[in-house]
Amino acid sequence: YREHSLSRAQVFRWHKSFLKGREHVENEPRSGRPSTPKTDE
Repeated sequence: YREHSLSRAQVFRWHKSFLKGREHVENEPRSGRPSTPKTDE
């Protein structure tokens, strides 16, 4: 299951978010430039 599970640190971040009132697991909008994939050619 290891490759399909959250890290311990991520579990703590999610827990903190839900304690602060987060109610959904969907991604929230983020500020900043969107990430783009980078390939070496």
